[in-house]
This record gives sequence, C-alpha cells and structure tokens, in this order.
Amino acid sequence: MHLYDSRVHRFIYDVSAGQIADILRERFKARLEQMPSDSEVRSWHHSLGAFADAIVGQGMDNAWIVLEYQLPLSSSRVDCIVVGTDAASSGQAVLVEFKQWQTCQPSYVPEVVQLGTVDHLHPSAQVRAYRQYLLDTHPLFEDEMVGLHSCAYLHNIMTEDGSGFYDTRYADLLADSPAFSLSTIDALSSYIATKTGAGAPEELVEALLLGQYRPSKELLEHVAAAIDNYEPWQLLDGQRIIYNRIFAEIEQARQTGQKRTIIVKGGPGTGKSVIALQVVGAAARRHYTVAHATGSKAFTTNLRGIVQRTAPFLYTHNFRDEHPGSIDLIVCDEAHRLRQKTQFGPRVYSRRPQAEEIIDAARVSVFLLDQQQSVRNNEVGSVFGIQDYAESQGVPVQIYDLNTQFRCGGSESYIRWVEFMFGLATEPATAWLKNEEYEVKVFDDVAKMEQALRSKQTGGQSVRMVAGFCWEWSDPNPDGSLVKDVKIGTWQRPWNRKPNEMKRKGKGSQEKPEVHPYTIWANEDSGFGEIGCIYSAQGFEFDYVGVIVGKDYKWDAKKQRWVPHLAHNVDKGFKMGITKDKALAAEKLAHVYRVLATRGMKGTYFYFLDEETRHYFEAALAA
Repeated sequence: MHLYDSRVHRFIYDVSAGQIADILRERFKARLEQMPSDSEVRSWHHSLGAFADAIVGQGMDNAWIVLEYQLPLSSSRVDCIVVGTDAASSGQAVLVEFKQWQTCQPSYVPEVVQLGTVDHLHPSAQVRAYRQYLLDTHPLFEDEMVGLHSCAYLHNIMTEDGSGFYDTRYADLLADSPAFSLSTIDALSSYIATKTGAGAPEELVEALLLGQYRPSKELLEHVAAAIDNYEPWQLLDGQRIIYNRIFAEIEQARQTGQKRTIIVKGGPGTGKSVIALQVVGAAARRHYTVAHATGSKAFTTNLRGIVQRTAPFLYTHNFRDEHPGSIDLIVCDEAHRLRQKTQFGPRVYSRRPQAEEIIDAARVSVFLLDQQQSVRNNEVGSVFGIQDYAESQGVPVQIYDLNTQFRCGGSESYIRWVEFMFGLATEPATAWLKNEEYEVKVFDDVAKMEQALRSKQTGGQSVRMVAGFCWEWSDPNPDGSLVKDVKIGTWQRPWNRKPNEMKRKGKGSQEKPEVHPYTIWANEDSGFGEIGCIYSAQGFEFDYVGVIVGKDYKWDAKKQRWVPHLAHNVDKGFKMGITKDKALAAEKLAHVYRVLATRGMKGTYFYFLDEETRHYFEAALAA
C-alpha cells in the first residue's frame, strides 16, 4: 500500500499548489478508514514542501516519486521513494526519510540519538533498516537487478557543524545512508538525480508498487542457518509427524492450488514454538515464501534479535493487504492471541479477524495455540473460530493435539496441578509431587525467594522473576536507571526495562532487535534483576522461575473459590471489557498466572501477597 505516486514534475506541481497534504489526507482516510492526526498532516506539508524545493529544476522531472509506501507485510511506512534510471539505464530506487528535528544529543547506545531525555533511532539507521527489509523481501531488488539506496533529509537543520546527528560516532552509518541538511541541499539533489535522473520506465514503477512479499534467497538461507545452529530449537522426534504433515500439505497445495489449514493444540511446554521455528527454517532452506507470525512483541523481537533480521518474523496484523494465496506458508505461533480486529489505540487498521487475513494470504496456514493462554478480552484465537472460517472458504482443516511435555520437568501432571490450583480444572493432579518430577516451593518472604533463585543462577541455571501486573510500570529515571515499581515491604525491584517505542510517539522501533530490552531480559543473566510480566514472559522458558502472585486474584477459603480483585490490577488493556464480568475476569487472571507458573523447566517458586492464598498452596503441597 502507498498513498501517492506520480512523476516528479507532477509532485512538484501538487506541492506548489498547496494540495499535497490534502491529497495524502484523503487517501489515508479512504485506505485506512480513519483520519490521520493533525501532526502527521502538518509533517507532510512541511517535509514535502522542503523536499520539493530541494529537487525542483534538478533534471529529474521524469523520475517517479512514491509517498508513504508501506513495507511488504509490515505496518512501517517509508516517507518517500524516488524511482528512476541512471546514465547507464540501470534501474535505481532511493529511500528518503524526512525529519523535522533540529538538534539532538549523541548517545552511547549504537545507532541511537537523544532528543531531550528520549532515545530515538538515528534517521540514517531508520532508513537503512527499511532498505535492508526491502532487499530481504521485495522481488524487485533480488539479485541486485535494481539498485536500492537510502538517505535522510533533516530539513530544519541549517548547518551540520556542531549537530549531534553528525557526531563522529555515526560516521560509518552516515557513509552508508547519508543525512542531508539545508547546508547540503545541493548534495541531496545530486545524490538522487545521479541515480534516477534519466527517468522511470512505467514497468519499473509497476514492479515496485505491485511486487508481493517474497523473501530473498539470501534471507532464507540466513534464517535457515540461524535456526539450525540454535540448539534450543532442535526438533524432537515426537513432533515430527506434524512437521512432516505441514511440508506434505505445502507440496499438495502448490500442485493442486487447494489451500490447507493445520491447527496444532498444546499446553505450555509441548513444543509448539519448536515446531514453528523448525518449520520456518526448513521452509526457508527450500526457498518457499514463508512468514512466522505472533501477536507477542517480546517473542517476535527476541526471534529477530537471534536471527538478526526483521523478516520473516512478523506480527499477526501484517497480512491485511497481502494478495490471496501469495505466501506458500504462514506459521502463526501463539494463535490464541489473534484479534477480532487490528487496532492500535484509537486507530483501527482492519475490522476483519486476523485469522481470516492469514488464511486468505497463505497457501498453507498453520496455527499453534493454547486457548488457556489468552489473557485479554480482545484475544479471540480459538480452534472453532479458525476452523469455522477456513471451512467456510472451502479450505480443509486438520487438527493435531500435542501431548508430550518438554517443559516443567516433562511433567504433564504439574501442568494439570497448576490448572487445578488456579481454578481452571476440576480434578487435582499430584503425581508430579509424589514422584519428585518438578521442584515447587512456596515462600513467605519474597527476599528469601529471590535469594534461593539467585543461588540457582550462581550454579549456572537460567533464572527469572515474574509477577502479576499489580504495580505501575514507570519510565526510566532521567539518568537511565529503572524505577523500583514492584514494592513489597522494604523489598523493591524494577519491572523489566521498557522498549523505547513504548515511551514515545512516531514510527519505527527504537532498538535493534539484538539489543532490545525484551531480548536482553529473556537472554542475558542481567534480566534476573528485573521483574517480568505476562507480556515479557509469554513464549519464553527458563530453568527456574519465581512467580509473585498479586492481590488481584485471591483464594477465598470460606467460599472455596477464586475471587478477582481488579482494583489491585493496573493493566488497563487487560481490564478492558471484563470489569463487570467477574467470571470472565477470574478466567483471564487464571490464564495469566497459569502462564507465569509454567515458564520453568526445572522448578517454580511462589510468593503470594495474599496470606490466605499462600496457605491454600502450602496445604496443597503438604497433602
């Protein structure tokens, strides 16, 4: 999707007539079914006016300009692409990122600048990432048949002297993707005109605008190698039937044109994510068009950090505009988090269920889910919903149930015990306790629990602490230190560090995946000093996990049932739509604590803020 494209001379006319921002606003409204913000419209007016002034009369009238181009299967948009040919008649495209910023402070964090106290990705790093994404996913740029370049235009900076954007620590970045200012406006126009000034053949423009998502061979081979070399993702024999079925269905779909859908059910630790990643790696090795999708920011970012690529690790909302059946395989992990509609704040990007968009876009769609991990009211992924839509479209569905337990000491009995203890099952299970298959302890002092866990970490185990969302999650202090929000008596610890994109407005992630706070929390020992929540922990596993159960979910001994107390829960998104339904609130809170209590592979330690609830668990363990 894009909002505007024309010859450069027409673009300059639309700018000079004062109508470019109005055109973009109306097309934004028509295509996204909502109005852009006033600040975005102002940004279009100022930035595009400055850019038109820079390129007018520079001999590139017959080049083509594309505005607000949405990257394939992504919600990110490139501000501007100029397409044309050079003096040797070779096709070229230049990505341009506009910024109205005037000053910044250099940061010790690679590729990051500070505006005030807020971290932002350096504009050159942002546009370079867009270029790499297109090189990885757009067929026009495969095999370097068409050159692709990137730059930024900081049109409110009068001179580069003394500007933090041009600090020497960004020298390599600027050499790759230059950032031009008003003092180098001639260099900007020359940079673009040299590459595109010979004009754009219409077939070149069509190839850009109509090109569908197709991972490059280089990307696919990189992904396959990364997954093959990452030991925790090695496939175990018990999951191979599903693995083999998926590839058999891909071949059948390619030969017959008949779409297929596979649904894989399984509780915590049954290997859903292992199957998903191995399938993606093998599909990449065979050069299928493949995408891995989840609704989890933490999990997706972690995968991108390990593989060091954005594609093909996408989100469940990225398939709205994809052509039907254009992707050989979409693997949707954590499909219980699928949404009825895609919405970010007040903006609605799609009113169709995400499961439908995925089924439509793929030849073979695979959904891996555990319906008892759905924690928000707008998470509607279910076996019935997926199956119902697929079959309504004539797509045959096969359903598999994973039973083999690989997490929690391989103890399915412990999983059933957790479900019973939190009110999700009616029958207790204690075989794990009698057989000493899994270590569980209840502490009456959170500091002692932390000390016990730290001794495990000292012994070489991976250890984390997680908690119910019963404390506010603050931004860091001005000096970068974390606020100790989680307070229990004199014991205080911070939540895990917030991703920068949660702290500011605008486009684009602010950290490279490999140094993203979610990646660091999950993969580095320092994560133990920070408390994770349901959104940090879902999808991950560690040797030992300490779970702090808040006062939002208590066991009532007199009534012999669990009671939700949402006044103690500060997660506004979680509480949306459930505050008046106690039964639904209890179910969702039970899902939250079931997830947190099943992240450990060898043991789980508990601390309960509510004394009556602690006694309930202590009695169960002593029985």
